[in-house]
Amino acid sequence: TPEAVAAAWRTQGVRFEDFAPPMPRMAAETGRHLETAWLDLLAWRTQYLNDRMEDQIRAVAEVYPGRIGFKFSVGEYDAHQGTHAAELARRCADLGRIVLHMTNGHSIADLKYCGGLARTYGAAGWVTENDGMRYSRTELAKIALTTLLSGVDEFNFAHHVHLLNM
Repeated sequence: TPEAVAAAWRTQGVRFEDFAPPMPRMAAETGRHLETAWLDLLAWRTQYLNDRMEDQIRAVAEVYPGRIGFKFSVGEYDAHQGTHAAELARRCADLGRIVLHMTNGHSIADLKYCGGLARTYGAAGWVTENDGMRYSRTELAKIALTTLLSGVDEFNFAHHVHLLNM
């Protein structure tokens, strides 16, 4: 109801036309968020996205007997842009056949995070990928070696043709 929205967002309006979502406001000297309602909205959005993703994963699991993966971006594990990957992996651990698919995974820290996440929640596997568009042949070789040494189950190299064209 409009009244419930007004109470949650600490506003006075009672018509939907009177509402606007909270906006970020940051302290110039620290760069920290000052607006609690904005942070509450981001927390709610992350929770909502995880709820939705879990529902979808479980719906697929009811009709598909194979491994089920979900893809997430490096650096967005807890970001306001997306889902909380660790929380989603924890929620779906009971399925026992989740595959974590990490995009742009090539730094040691990213690989350690994803590998640890897979081990902690018993993922059936994990995949990392790299598009290779912005790296030299030497850099691509380092990425491939780092990825293989990390123990990744699969490496999805989206633009492997670049290895041949350099």
